[in-house]
Amino acid sequence: MILERFRFLVAVSFLGALVFLASCTNETEDGLASDCSNSTLTLEVSSTTEAGCNVSGSITVVGSGGEGTIEYSIDGTTFSASSTFSDLSAGSYQITAMDANGCQVSIAATVEAAAGSVSLEVASTNTGCGEENGTVTATGSGADGSFEYSIDGSNFTANNIFTDLASGEYTVTVRSGDCEATRTVQITSDVTLSGNIMPIISANCGITGCHGNAVSPRLNSTQDIIAAAARIQARTSARTMPPASRSPLSDQQIQDILCWVEDGATNN
Repeated sequence: MILERFRFLVAVSFLGALVFLASCTNETEDGLASDCSNSTLTLEVSSTTEAGCNVSGSITVVGSGGEGTIEYSIDGTTFSASSTFSDLSAGSYQITAMDANGCQVSIAATVEAAAGSVSLEVASTNTGCGEENGTVTATGSGADGSFEYSIDGSNFTANNIFTDLASGEYTVTVRSGDCEATRTVQITSDVTLSGNIMPIISANCGITGCHGNAVSPRLNSTQDIIAAAARIQARTSARTMPPASRSPLSDQQIQDILCWVEDGATNN
């Protein structure tokens, strides 16, 4: 009788382990973000060249400190080893450096406008997730003071506000006489990490017995979630996170995760 009971308990434990493995599949720790609060990464502007009438300017920056190789971006999304950005119109830019741990630091830089040339500044508003209600406002200055604008490079108009835009990257051009200036601008969704994504993950994935304390990667902090963003998006879209043993995410929750990742998975 004792032997039979022992066998029964072993069988129950084995089945329990199988259920747990089916509920929360273990993943590797690769790609988890490091703590950047004490990062030594710094960034400064080394040099700039002005932009003239249909002549591009440039910005060169220098990063130091941090860990490993430093990469640079002028849009906050696409990073490369090059610290010089060329083919720039006159205007203000935000340059970002990122080290091997994913720690980032940004600095403002300005390409000055040569006499008689045109400058362009752009501002944007977000769109709803999966919607098309974003806006871009373009403001030209310099040259002869009369400006036409385009968001497709061909159809110019005196109107400097473009509406009904979906999320994505747009190229805006201002024209004054024979001079032109061009800028790219990113429209993002109104989904935020703090307001939308963290509540979803905290309630459904970063919980006890799963990615809260038992399964890698841990999803208990903003850094963990940002580092695992691509995996989270892939698994939630495939409906394998949360596992079948738990309540599924709604279509809107899955869409919000997709929009946030496509926006660059930022700490917003």
